[in-house]
Amino acid sequence: MTAALTLAHNNLGVVLMKFGPAKSIVCTAVFVLVATVQATAVPRSWEAKLCDQYSSADDKNGRTRVPLEKIDVEKAMSLCENAVSAYPNEPRYAFQLGRVFQKTGDLRTAIEYYQKAADQGYAYAQYDLAAIVLGKGGGNIEKDTPSALKYLTLAAEQNFIPAQNMLGLVYDDEESLRDYAKAIYWFNKASDQGDAEAKFYIAMHYSKGWGVQKSDSEAHSWLLNAAKLGYAEAQYAVGFDLQNGRGVTADAAAAVGWINKSADQGYSEAQYAMGLALLKGQGITKNDSEAFQWIKKAAMQDNPNACNALGTLLAQGTGVKQDKYEASYWFERAIAKGSEPAKHNLALLNLPKDGLTREQRVASLKNAYSSYLTVKVCYEARQGYLIQMITRSDFDQAKLLMRKIENNSQLPRDQKDELWDVASKQSNNLRDLYQLLKAFGGSTSDDMRLSCRSALIDLQKAAGADDTASPKRDF
Repeated sequence: MTAALTLAHNNLGVVLMKFGPAKSIVCTAVFVLVATVQATAVPRSWEAKLCDQYSSADDKNGRTRVPLEKIDVEKAMSLCENAVSAYPNEPRYAFQLGRVFQKTGDLRTAIEYYQKAADQGYAYAQYDLAAIVLGKGGGNIEKDTPSALKYLTLAAEQNFIPAQNMLGLVYDDEESLRDYAKAIYWFNKASDQGDAEAKFYIAMHYSKGWGVQKSDSEAHSWLLNAAKLGYAEAQYAVGFDLQNGRGVTADAAAAVGWINKSADQGYSEAQYAMGLALLKGQGITKNDSEAFQWIKKAAMQDNPNACNALGTLLAQGTGVKQDKYEASYWFERAIAKGSEPAKHNLALLNLPKDGLTREQRVASLKNAYSSYLTVKVCYEARQGYLIQMITRSDFDQAKLLMRKIENNSQLPRDQKDELWDVASKQSNNLRDLYQLLKAFGGSTSDDMRLSCRSALIDLQKAAGADDTASPKRDF
């Protein structure tokens, strides 16, 4: 007897006892029906629908598009394999199974299924197959430009906008195939369908004179069309034109309006530009603290100019409390992205070197936080009569030591906060254990008691000398 039938049998017994034989006849039928449904495999049509649910890239006919990074491989794999088996002439399922394999990193198997769907004329598969063989899918796949061109053209001829745009970029960027006239042709095809990205690419052609007569005013007109459709990069470019009078009469206030729209969408160049406008009071009221926040948003995306600017603001104390150690962090981050000015600015800080790598600083502060929080939990446990190893004076000393260690750390504030949060979560496990011991009248082991004292000793070693700086965190 299956589990479902066993459940039905058991429930039937309950009904017989509660309602008697008459009502139980109907209930018997219901329970058997439920058990039968539970014991039967999911119909193939439903497996296909679930394959759509977990891996579809095609949002037509009521389907919801699932981004590649959000595909649930465990759920989608078997469903899509069964859908492909049940519907071999429906290319969508082969394509979706290819996406599942691409999510796992198995690009060669993904290509097999994309190829199967692409050869059946499925535009999504033709596009993704072309992207992989152009080297845009990651992995160790040999570049095959002729095949990419073939499949992109097939998809583009079906008015598939992403393929039209990528085909235009291939004709722009591939030196052996460069043909600006063909690139513009395909961008226009996508633009005619209302695509903002294509309009932006056409603007770039007019701006650079690629295959057309160079014209800043024509470029601005195309950028404005794309910006009105919400394309962030175009919004920033329109703002840049208005700031600099390129192809349009300069208007600082209007420029900030467009740049702000782009910045609100997370475009880092626009966030950096908003920060500069606020620092200078250009087209907007000067506000150093708001400028700092915008530049920081751009720097968090590793925009090298923003990283360097953020370091400068921190070094000067402009719009934020001065913090030269955090400034050094952002200068180093800018240098890692190729910023030459950041090298000069870092040298000007002339900070004492602690001889540690950033990874060692992170590990050192993380260990100190962990030791401090262990001491704190041990002191709380003492108050609950579980541990007598940490006194009030021990805990007070631990707070002073931790303040000194944190103040002397050359890590930026954000990273300190992140490490503090991690250590706090870990200390909650120890706190929960002590609470359980207290609730059930247990006692602590010698090892647990000694770990409290060891944590205090570790903190003392990490802090070094006895003098302490003024506190920054309320420990």
